[in-house]
Amino acid sequence: MHLFQLFCIFVSIRHIRSEHCPNDDLELELDLDQLRIAAQVDKRFLSFALDSFLLGDHWRRTNLRDPKLISLTKQLTPAYLRVGGTDQDNLIFCPGAKFGNVHDNTIDALPCSTTRESKNSTIPITESDIKELGQFVKVTGVDLVYGLNVLERHGGQWNPANSVRLMNYMDALEIPVAGWELGNEPLRFPKVFNKSVRAGSLGRDFNLLKSLLSQISRYSNSAIFGPDVTSIRKAGSPALHFLAEFLQECDNSTLSGGVTFHDYYFSGSTATILDFLDVRIMDKLTTRIQLVKRIVRTRFQQPDIPPLWLGETSTAFGGGSTNISDRFVACFTWVSK
Repeated sequence: MHLFQLFCIFVSIRHIRSEHCPNDDLELELDLDQLRIAAQVDKRFLSFALDSFLLGDHWRRTNLRDPKLISLTKQLTPAYLRVGGTDQDNLIFCPGAKFGNVHDNTIDALPCSTTRESKNSTIPITESDIKELGQFVKVTGVDLVYGLNVLERHGGQWNPANSVRLMNYMDALEIPVAGWELGNEPLRFPKVFNKSVRAGSLGRDFNLLKSLLSQISRYSNSAIFGPDVTSIRKAGSPALHFLAEFLQECDNSTLSGGVTFHDYYFSGSTATILDFLDVRIMDKLTTRIQLVKRIVRTRFQQPDIPPLWLGETSTAFGGGSTNISDRFVACFTWVSK
């Protein structure tokens, strides 16, 4: 029986039992219609990401040449590979620079951008770092979505000079890029970087990105995704206001890939195994999706309504829950999505 059907049974039993005493005998009759499609996911679901921290660390902790990693990644295609995260807004492309990239395969748990202490300094990435990424993309066949640094700014606007240099280098290496992002979780900039970017300004930055990509033949048809907002909890939240203002400044064709937001069910440091089985927590995502849809459909009309994406998600933020996020029980949160 399919996992989704098992999940439906699990949810039904939990719901019914909640209305009865724990010791009551319970008989349950289920009639599953296996001929009717209830929902259909994209062929690239489920996709995955490499945190920008790993790129900024010059792949010391992730050996992209590892035959096992390459083989496993191939089995997950077709899929998008997003390279992004908090550190993407620290990364500066430095042609000619050299750093050691001796791989440390003894590290069991890889850090993510959100758990690092120092985030307010630029991080150089080299030609070698980009070559490693490009080779991995080519050999595995994943569709790369690359996040650019939006905090390179001048006069309140994005300064694209370094990003253009990077894009031209990737073009020279013939690295296929399915999509681009610009900035990660902009509402967290004041807390993380002691900087801020206004929503309207960010929208205009995205229009500029589209214009720049149109000048690079290889990437002229690449998709653009954004703005990767987070902390959407209820109607009227700052994240929704930011999203609405951002979309007002975006041209109709700018977000060709989709409108993105980030969502996690709970914190990895506090979540319990019962949280991973709580349908009420999972159902909150449906509400948040509807809130974002309302904003998007207020701004755009058919046929210009861009797709809506969960641009970043997992079971729990902060690197997941130890000994839970990597176990079978976590699969229910993924089936729910």
